[in-house]
Amino acid sequence: MMTHHVNTLREDNIFWTATSLPYDWPGSDAPDFLLSTGVSALDSVHDIYYLAMPQVANVPGIGLSMFSYTTRIYAFNINAGSGARVLLKQDFNYRIVLLEANSKFHQLFALLLQNNPDPDRANEFYYAQLGMSRRNNASFLLEFVWTFSTPEASAVNPYSSGQFKDKFYQIGATTVDHLSTYRLLCTRSSQT
Repeated sequence: MMTHHVNTLREDNIFWTATSLPYDWPGSDAPDFLLSTGVSALDSVHDIYYLAMPQVANVPGIGLSMFSYTTRIYAFNINAGSGARVLLKQDFNYRIVLLEANSKFHQLFALLLQNNPDPDRANEFYYAQLGMSRRNNASFLLEFVWTFSTPEASAVNPYSSGQFKDKFYQIGATTVDHLSTYRLLCTRSSQT
């Protein structure tokens, strides 16, 4: 994986620098499919790039199981020479529609789909906190603390999460205000 940094400190000297990150694609039988379906976020203060990738299984006799997959979440430290480059590599049994990183408080949020076998609660969405990055007081290096337990327990506002559950979402059409922690999600009541 390559990261590209742009330096715009001087108008007459704008340039790009490409840097390689150590990264592998284990766990999925469809690695070429992964590159076009990832959901990402950036903590611009800690310089952590978050990436959620589907882990698609190849079912014998059926092929790729696109309707039943899990997710692997990565947190990449893009500060060259500053500790571990991969801060998080977490398998996750939910589908992630969007990721958001709050650059002020360094929290990672996700809109996730819970596949529930109960037909009355099938395919419910939850907006939950997955964890947060922090600087270790002893080493001064960045680390990621995973706090997610269940969609219900990790919901940002569990008392009003019902308004998110049965909507249709536009992937990538979201934003977060880092100072006030307000979020804007685009939803529709129906598919059409």
